[in-house]
Amino acid sequence: LQDQQRRYEEYAAVVAEKAFRALLDGFPGLSWDNRLLILVPDDDFRMQIEPHLQHSLETMLSEIEPKRRVKLVDASEGSAVFATDRQDAERIVLTSIEAADGLERLAV
Repeated sequence: LQDQQRRYEEYAAVVAEKAFRALLDGFPGLSWDNRLLILVPDDDFRMQIEPHLQHSLETMLSEIEPKRRVKLVDASEGSAVFATDRQDAERIVLTSIEAADGLERLAV
């Protein structure tokens, strides 16, 4: 069980460090609020990785952009809000492939 949790921690750290740092470097100042979608294989994977990814993102951002806050949300929450809604944190959608099926979202 500890090995499995460690894998999620390591995976989350790599996603934060590689993917999100590339976004910060390539698109400085761009708001991520409800613009990013991270697809994972299933809901169990999502539930396991979410706390580790949230922590990894917060740790990375505290070093680079300490005022920036992010919040991982599921597909239904991400689709239920408008970009004009005032939020304390930028919402990043973290969802399973199945949960994202049928949602009208632009994804690249």
